[in-house]
Amino acid sequence: MNETLEQVAVLAGLDQSAALCWRRQWDESGATFSPGSKEQFYLQPAWIEQTGLELDWPADIRAALCAGLDLFQRQPALRRLAWHCRHLLYVAPAGNMAAELQKWPALPSALHPAADLFYAYVFLAGLPQALARHRELGVPPAVTRATFADLPLWLHDYREKHGRWGLRELQGTGWLYSHLCAKLFRLGRLQFRFEVFRQNFRIYRRVADGQAIMLAGPGQVIRPDGRFDGANGIFAGADAWTTAWPGGTGGLAGHPVDPRGFIRRAVMTLDPADWQGVLASGDPVLGIHIPAGEPLTPDACGASLSAAAEFFPKYFPASSARVFTCATWLFDAQFEQYLPPNSNIVQFLRQFYLFPVPGANDRQTLERVCGRGFTAPADMPRKTSLQRVVADHMAAGGRWYLTGGFLLMDDVARWGRAPYRAGTG
Repeated sequence: MNETLEQVAVLAGLDQSAALCWRRQWDESGATFSPGSKEQFYLQPAWIEQTGLELDWPADIRAALCAGLDLFQRQPALRRLAWHCRHLLYVAPAGNMAAELQKWPALPSALHPAADLFYAYVFLAGLPQALARHRELGVPPAVTRATFADLPLWLHDYREKHGRWGLRELQGTGWLYSHLCAKLFRLGRLQFRFEVFRQNFRIYRRVADGQAIMLAGPGQVIRPDGRFDGANGIFAGADAWTTAWPGGTGGLAGHPVDPRGFIRRAVMTLDPADWQGVLASGDPVLGIHIPAGEPLTPDACGASLSAAAEFFPKYFPASSARVFTCATWLFDAQFEQYLPPNSNIVQFLRQFYLFPVPGANDRQTLERVCGRGFTAPADMPRKTSLQRVVADHMAAGGRWYLTGGFLLMDDVARWGRAPYRAGTG
């Protein structure tokens, strides 16, 4: 039986209004659906085992995915839903699938012990197409394996947090969808994804010596400390000021961003004859993601960025992305006040030109360092030196901030020499 969307929603324990996000192309996907078809390879234990072995996935991941297939035996209507999700993602994707994915609801955990794994099978459905694209591009097999090792990482993370196997990141953030679209690759310690720079800043480079400078775009409300007004819920009131480009829309006169991550109020004017524009809002960039599991050593990160500086121009010569960007709790320059200069965090953040992020808060810092649920300094764990630093800073009235940073691809060769810190005081 080819059930209607409403029938599938009922059988899956979903509210029918929540299931309306799947209305698009439902009849079209149903026209190609056949229960038990060999095209539903992603629901076959032999295929899962073989593909997992080829990608070097751990045995416990392969076993969990095979055992979880009981979900579709006990709830056959979910085969139809998985087929439809496959159709939406890999056959007839919309313009902004990342945004559409965030509307997809999670199956009720009470439906089946493996209900939280549903989106893992939707991920598997796109693997053959993604692997074929890697081969077409000529991506080395080692890079392919490292890239798709992210699914086991997310599954392990979910089990550690919830006590059962599951996946929320595919529909929750669209992050894993980037792997399937050949927009994200892991090269050594770090992951890199094709993105668009959305911040209201411009980057310029001096022709004579390559020095970089970032200027804030106009109309942004800033606190006296150089952060965006409202960051961490703190507003400056009458003391706040607004950025402007005194020289007009050309942007060669504006408020410079200090490489340590705050905006200066004094205006800087650049001579167009000496400076070239490098990046503006809306331009393509390579976003950096820092996967968990390994130390963030300077050598490992430097090797990863060097590999990326070679990889992307080689395999994506048409791309104009030549700037690495990242927004992370690790870029809060306040760590330099507390951690030794040779700590991995300090050595890492000093290689980037830092900039503030609108709406920044300390949620990510607390979660990564202390774990979920800690907000009061008195309750925070103090087992590690980093936990003590975070808690002590907040106990003294301080706050931590998610912070952005960029590194020009041409400056990767200067990794380890803090290329943007000269003259910052």
